[in-house]
Amino acid sequence: MSFNATFYTFSKKLNSTKQPSGGSSYTIELKDSSGILNPIIKLDIGQSGNPTAYNYCYIAEFNRYYWVSNWRWAERLWTAECKVDPMASWKSNIGSDTEYIMRCASLRNQAIIDNIYPLITTRAINKVDITSPFASNITNGTFIVGINGFDNAGVGATVYYAFNNAYMRGFVYRLLSDINYMNLDFTEISEQLARGIINPMQYIASCIWVPFELPGITYNDTPKVGWWEIAGSAGHRLTPTELVWNYSYSIGSLPKHPSGIIYKYMAPYTKYYLDFAPFGYIDIDPSDFVYSNAMVFDIQVDLISGLGTLRVQDTAGNNNPVYGLYTSQVGVPMALSANTQNILSAGVAVAQAGLGIATGGMAGAIIGGGAIGSVADFIAPKVQTLGSNGGIGLYAAPPKLTCIFQYTTPEDPTHYGYPYMQSGVIGNFSGYVQCDNADPSIPCTDTELNDIINYMNSGFYYE
Repeated sequence: MSFNATFYTFSKKLNSTKQPSGGSSYTIELKDSSGILNPIIKLDIGQSGNPTAYNYCYIAEFNRYYWVSNWRWAERLWTAECKVDPMASWKSNIGSDTEYIMRCASLRNQAIIDNIYPLITTRAINKVDITSPFASNITNGTFIVGINGFDNAGVGATVYYAFNNAYMRGFVYRLLSDINYMNLDFTEISEQLARGIINPMQYIASCIWVPFELPGITYNDTPKVGWWEIAGSAGHRLTPTELVWNYSYSIGSLPKHPSGIIYKYMAPYTKYYLDFAPFGYIDIDPSDFVYSNAMVFDIQVDLISGLGTLRVQDTAGNNNPVYGLYTSQVGVPMALSANTQNILSAGVAVAQAGLGIATGGMAGAIIGGGAIGSVADFIAPKVQTLGSNGGIGLYAAPPKLTCIFQYTTPEDPTHYGYPYMQSGVIGNFSGYVQCDNADPSIPCTDTELNDIINYMNSGFYYE
């Protein structure tokens, strides 16, 4: 049987649908007992001709492309041993087929995590400074003093007054240095005896220092302690609506993984560590902020107890999702010491009595760790410290967000594609394509169909 075949010198991948162009046409003769999958053909191009540069051919009679596996010279003729290339031969059928595409080079779903590329030790670190609402020195901030007195504006039996440092010192001085505000008749009881048996400190229910100023308040209320007004001192009497302090800070441009690939905005490629005293060193889940460019810190402090709450969100507001809720003692409890005095002594210990207020340090302030837990990390364990018992030293360092971005080996989409994971028409893709459980319907032999299915499931090139 004689017919024409076109021969090519052609470079292509074994698992590619690429088809050649051009070529040289020759009359061929099919050897007896040859089939269409592995034909052996004779080529008469004369004794001086040499077809061995040809490695590929197309036989229109069979409508198939073939690899030339070997050339033989025998009986003054060149003989080509051929093997069908099912990927090129049935390219149009493959292209019109709809399959579930696991990976491809031309399209990408960035939200799908790609585990092909391992993590390497190279990383980038970005630190974002956060404007702290907290004072680092006791001369700043506010003292909240709970006083039992005859004022009817209290919360229960206690009225809460706010003092800055200067007004607090003035209040303590007036309370303990001169008891004339008691309006005692010193003809009936001596002043020294009165100091020994009357203790105005018993009316001080609590005292905490909070590391922030209260906005919009004025110090023009005379404190009422027990039965007496402490003339010459002033504070701000807190109303029930003023007993919670609020603060909100937003990182408006949250650092993201330099690759710009969405799934790398998540762990283990991205890590966020928030160092925000007194709430602790907090491991924040980056998956909550994949599609957000902001990270919001909302703080509320109960001025009675000094207990604070930190909410981590991507958008401020009580109706928006809260991705982290942390509590800590923000206010620092101050020592309450009674005015003690030996009535037989001529000296008076007024200067050493008070509420634990010092011009420099803070005796009695407690600094301690709260709950401590380990967070498993893919490189090394990280310690997460949450909460505190309070202490001025906690506020020395400003808060910050540390962003760690871990790199992977370079991507190679040409040979491995990108994750896609959805159905599609093969012809809409180009380059590398890998299917899952491919089941094309093609009018070819079962041998060819099995080869095509194997290529499609293991990865092929649609070219």
